[in-house]
Amino acid sequence: MLFRSTLDETNEAIQYCIQRKIPKEKFKQLYFIDNIANIVQLNDKYKASIQGKEPRLVLPFYDSDGQLSGVTCRALRGETLRYITVKVKDSVPLIFGLDSVDQNKPIYVVEGPIDSLFLDNAIAVGGTSFGKLDQTGLDKNKLVVVFDNQPRNKEVCKLIDKNIEQGYNVVLWPQTVAEKDINEMVMAGHNVKKLIKENTYNGLTAKMKFIGWKRC
Repeated sequence: MLFRSTLDETNEAIQYCIQRKIPKEKFKQLYFIDNIANIVQLNDKYKASIQGKEPRLVLPFYDSDGQLSGVTCRALRGETLRYITVKVKDSVPLIFGLDSVDQNKPIYVVEGPIDSLFLDNAIAVGGTSFGKLDQTGLDKNKLVVVFDNQPRNKEVCKLIDKNIEQGYNVVLWPQTVAEKDINEMVMAGHNVKKLIKENTYNGLTAKMKFIGWKRC
């Protein structure tokens, strides 16, 4: 399953990452499986639910002690089910990048693991389950929560409002950005790190900015 060290650039997973402009230095965090059915070796309770045999890009999740807690497998050939997630430890919240962050620096918290690869010192909760952060013991003041850019999505707006009320630093993307997520923004040529730095808010300022930002 090892990714970069055993594959050449003609491999479809490598090509997928290149096309998505994922930084090559981040390839070492990724794996490749040529038959998704083999992923059940990590946890055989998934045997009945995983029926395909297609190759996939594998994004591993580790706990804070560096132990594998699960994986998410990204489709490469346009499969309807884009992501397949397999848990190794049911009791551990799946947070991508948790094992490698520097807790003394700002930590960027995004939705998707792939999006986290474009930022320094970032983790991903794998969706909008930002409540997982309460189980990490991370310093709230060090966290910058970066939701996808969906000002018309009522559920996302509720979650952003909740995070502001809870005292988190949040990113509110400017209206000049049309793209939904970080990878799309990078593909469109945006300087995402600069955008995040210039559009991070907290407290009363965040509340005021949020009122003008949301369109849901």
